[in-house]
Amino acid sequence: MASYRVTFKEPSIATSVNRFLGESRTLPQNRLLAAQGRIEIRSSAGDVFRLQKGAEFELKEMEEGLDPEVSGEVFGIIMGSWWKNRTSCPTCRMHSSPPLQLLIRPSPERENTDEYFLAMGEMVIHEFDENGRYYVICNVRQGEKAYVRYDPTIAVGPARYNAEIVRMDNAEWEYILENYLDNRRWM
Repeated sequence: MASYRVTFKEPSIATSVNRFLGESRTLPQNRLLAAQGRIEIRSSAGDVFRLQKGAEFELKEMEEGLDPEVSGEVFGIIMGSWWKNRTSCPTCRMHSSPPLQLLIRPSPERENTDEYFLAMGEMVIHEFDENGRYYVICNVRQGEKAYVRYDPTIAVGPARYNAEIVRMDNAEWEYILENYLDNRRWM
């Protein structure tokens, strides 16, 4: 089982993050970390999560073991972890061919929608229905952006989701490069 550590925090929030972590500096299980500034979390398996202010990260016990659950604007460099996005898909899973470079954020333009930007790799966003059966919401390939819209009035099942896949434009690539892949911002 992988362990998770905070490897970067903006200086303005260092004291509050250190208080949250305590002596171990390892993220505790089933305890929500709300980012009051930029935070980077790394797993012992090689996964990297970069959170913007307002994002949340929690390690939860799932059927497959201990996995991250995120919400808000989060970028991941994923080597093996499955993780779920609590915003649009409270029980959604992302299954990928690692390595994966993915940005997830709530859509600023579309209500009840999250945007998934895939900079590297391929992934399937899937869910389970009320009977525990697996179904695919969408497949996303490198250079694509998925809009995953959810209907909050429908609890579970394929009718809850609608996905649209488009190519990422140059401004979106630049945003990812500047804000997440430029390691100077995370040192």
